[in-house]
Amino acid sequence: MQKILFLLLFISQFSFAKNANFLKPDSADFYVKYGDAEIVKKAFDLTQEAESQVFMSEFEKKFPKAFDNNFQYNKLLTANVDDWEIALFDDRKKQLDFFKNYPNKAKLSPEFQQLVENNIRWNYWHLLLAYPVIRSNKDTKLTRLVSLPSVMLDELDTTKIYNENALLSEAYRNFLPFFVTYFNSKEQKFIKYSGTEANSTTGNWLSKSMTDKAKLAQRFMKGKVFDYVLAKLLYDNCGNFTAFTAKYWISQLESDSYRKLLLEHCKEALNRKEEVAKKDEKSSKTKLPLGTSDYPTISDLKGDKFNFTKFCFFLLDFRLQQPSDSESILLSLRVEVNCCFFFHLLCSHAIKDDELSHTFFLLPSAIESF
Repeated sequence: MQKILFLLLFISQFSFAKNANFLKPDSADFYVKYGDAEIVKKAFDLTQEAESQVFMSEFEKKFPKAFDNNFQYNKLLTANVDDWEIALFDDRKKQLDFFKNYPNKAKLSPEFQQLVENNIRWNYWHLLLAYPVIRSNKDTKLTRLVSLPSVMLDELDTTKIYNENALLSEAYRNFLPFFVTYFNSKEQKFIKYSGTEANSTTGNWLSKSMTDKAKLAQRFMKGKVFDYVLAKLLYDNCGNFTAFTAKYWISQLESDSYRKLLLEHCKEALNRKEEVAKKDEKSSKTKLPLGTSDYPTISDLKGDKFNFTKFCFFLLDFRLQQPSDSESILLSLRVEVNCCFFFHLLCSHAIKDDELSHTFFLLPSAIESF
């Protein structure tokens, strides 16, 4: 309740603020609505300081459209890539010079100064990476994402992408999904995901896209930063995922609030497998052909092919309390169990699913009653 009241106050106070874009948290921002309340409040408090308000007003007069995402996204659709990068580079230099030479800079708190620098720095990278991603998504006829000249990215140090302190900056949060999308595309040789492959469905190729992006994010980020990126990707795209993909990646979130949000928001995807199972119960004719499920296809001891479409999936989330600590410690143990019928074996086996990089535990079908 306290978080809700704070957010209502937070949104209402900014609704009529003069600083319409720069450092103004957007009331529609995913992180403002669902992210870490302490970080959101900290950013809010920094921008409410008297000297901060004066600076933001002056900055906004000088650079009125620099942080207006809708304006910038529309502008990049008609811009040449070289002209776009040069303009962003020049804007960043002008903004940093304005900040460096601001007469009352010494009166600004150190944390607010860091927030300003982060916003200027990350907005450059955000809008640079947005260029190929937005343009490629806009043109559905393109089979490849148009890559940026490598020299434009030489200055981006990927080892410094993870920065929890920068989460206060909306520009940093805007940058993260574009970073994951662009660099994942680079690993795919800039070939766009599509449903043209054999036995491919919309859910399958979008689920593969999600899995690839989440794995890349895991390599460069952790903690609250990874949680935010993963939650944002799921929130924006889970409607077309397979049930398994939605369940698995939601289970990887550390944040309870994100998990609860996505279990509700992604309900359609999470129930998709159950709908298939119900249809199978009505008629054996409705069975999915092998290869169309998001579960792997394997051979039994007789050499016959089968998959896990008809078998159950359990997601168990255990909350454990560590007695030695003064406060409860939440430990999420997520167990994905696929129940499988074995023709000749009573003991359990395990196989490795390379695409999802985790182990399935295959138990006798009797466990369905568990």
